[in-house]
Formats: sequence, C-alpha cells, structure tokens
Amino acid sequence: MKKKVVLSVLFAILIGLIGFIFSNSFKVREESTEQSTRILNIIIEKIAPLADAQQKGKIHKIIRKCAHATEYLALGIVLAMIARQFEKTYNRKYISFPLLIGLSIGVVDEFIQSFNDRSSEVRDVLIDFGGVVVGVAIVMLIFVIKDWIKKRTRYYY
Repeated sequence: MKKKVVLSVLFAILIGLIGFIFSNSFKVREESTEQSTRILNIIIEKIAPLADAQQKGKIHKIIRKCAHATEYLALGIVLAMIARQFEKTYNRKYISFPLLIGLSIGVVDEFIQSFNDRSSEVRDVLIDFGGVVVGVAIVMLIFVIKDWIKKRTRYYY
C-alpha cells in the first residue's frame, strides 16, 4: 500500500515537472525572453554589477543553460525515484527507463520550441539529457550508499 502511495505522489510530481517544462516550450520567443530577462537581470546585477553588455549577454546565456539543466536534473531525480520504486515492487532493474524517458522529453521539448519561432538545437537536448543523467546518478548513488550501510549494519548487529 505504501509503495502505491509513493508511486502516486512521484507520478504527480513527474506530471507537474513535465507540464512545467512543456509550458515553457510553448511560449513564443518574446515571452520566453521577457520572462527570463527579468529574473536574470536581478541575478546578473548581484553577481556581475560592473559587467558590460557583452559580458552580461554571455552570463545570461550561461544562466539560461544552467536553468535548463537544473529542471532536467529534477526530472532525472524523479524518474530515478520512480524506477527505484518499480525495482522494489517488481524486483527488476529499470535504469534505462529514466534515461530513455528523460531523453525523449528533451527531444519533444526542443521539437515543440521549433513551432514557436524559437531555436531547436541538438546542444540543448544534450544539456537537458546531461541534467537527467546527473539527477539519475545522484539518486542511484544515494541508494547504493543506503543499501551498503544497511547491509553493513545488518552484518554487525
């Protein structure tokens, strides 16, 4: 029963994350730029108040790419946690599931952007997939350490 509740919550979070990602993809270029520029100007003024326009443009681009990677890192974490729950429930490994789904969402994300007068780049898919890989790796590492500690404490007690 508890596993089903955990899976339901994780799937709800997953749907919310995918909705957030795709809602950003559906925004036209001007709306997307305006939204990120407002937030980024605040950040840039805090970290580089004396930067010239060209430097601020580079910082702007870096922060946007990092934001993309971060939202996909969160996606990778949720997908890996879902895979872990399936692993515990069905006693099978599902490591390819979060990677394949994460990559697919990144590809669809860029495909959607191509219809909204925005660029659709392979580099962005790779950045997105990199975020998923890091998210999955973090979760898997945590569970490997957790299992190792559990095994060691069982041995000693």
